[in-house]
Amino acid sequence: MKQPFDNIRCGRTVIRYYDAYGGWMLPDKTITRNPLKAARIAEETEAARSEKKQAWQLYEIQYLAERNPCINFRTVAQKLDRTPEDVRQMHRAISAGS
Repeated sequence: MKQPFDNIRCGRTVIRYYDAYGGWMLPDKTITRNPLKAARIAEETEAARSEKKQAWQLYEIQYLAERNPCINFRTVAQKLDRTPEDVRQMHRAISAGS
């Protein structure tokens, strides 16, 4: 932030400044005039977004569990938007639990 009226960015999260309101509009549609609060909210939103992306969803685990023994990790990783190593680790965990 170079100017006091710039948008606040944290990763992919952007908190926009509105001249008409004289503040930043938060995700819950409230306005704050405190730039530190807006930056904190942006950081919390980005952290929550990254945690959600890293967590394995139930349908992903079921998809991996239902695959045949000749699983192609690269294809599954592309479909689930994961790395092949993540898929291998989860497959090992599922196989160990079965």
